Amino acid sequence: MKSQTLSNNLPCLDSSAKCVDQLTELAVNNSLEIEALNGQIGMLGDRDELLSDRIDYTRSNQWVNLLENPMTNPVGFIQNIFGGGNYQRSEIAITDLEIKKSQLEAYGADLTRRKAEVEGTLKAEILTLVLSYERESRQQQVLLTQVENQSILSNVVEIDYRFGGSSTESYLASIEKQEKLQLLLNQSLINQQESVRKLGSLLGL
Repeated sequence: MKSQTLSNNLPCLDSSAKCVDQLTELAVNNSLEIEALNGQIGMLGDRDELLSDRIDYTRSNQWVNLLENPMTNPVGFIQNIFGGGNYQRSEIAITDLEIKKSQLEAYGADLTRRKAEVEGTLKAEILTLVLSYERESRQQQVLLTQVENQSILSNVVEIDYRFGGSSTESYLASIEKQEKLQLLLNQSLINQQESVRKLGSLLGL
């Protein structure tokens, strides 16, 4: 009953690309790992923006270092003219910020790749479960027909057995075959319900 409720709550339950994408989107929205990765990627984006602002600010104010008074600070003035002094320190600071920005972007790219991997894994799991569900549905159709046919045959054998037309072995073999078919059908239903349960867990239902 619970599995039936879960399957009713699913937006779809087939292996079409549209359905698998729809189920994957729900699973991604329910994934704690994806949520954590999105949070980290967002924080890195904020830090990257801050570093970009600092680089732009430092670069735009670099000319101020060239305004050293040659009378009060002749050494600093000469150093700035030849690319040293405060001007050089400013260049080093910009280079350091750019290195940090590059490292941040590389880490962000790693997180984005990891997110894509998780999404791909979720999609593969969902497709596997949906295909399993469909396979069990086909199996059940075959087994239902076999159970029904065997039931009719078993009734015939039983009547024949009661009137002495068939042996005890034939009668018992007929009953055993029907029971085996019913067990296979029951197991198929259980397998299908398990696929639905796992889907519901992935989707947060």
